[in-house]
Amino acid sequence: MELDKLLTQVEKARRAPLQVCCRTPAGELITTTVEDCARQGCRYFHIVADDLDALLDKELNHRA
Repeated sequence: MELDKLLTQVEKARRAPLQVCCRTPAGELITTTVEDCARQGCRYFHIVADDLDALLDKELNHRA
């Protein structure tokens, strides 16, 4: 993929609401928005960026 197209895809992925992995007060691991994580009193673990990770891995690490 050409660089300008890759950057467009990255920007598109970043426009989606940020998803985080967190643990609920009951101990369940969930993926939700930052707002829901805070509202539910969850403990934050990490950002979930699966689509962006897959795109960058494919385009930057596995070029033909």
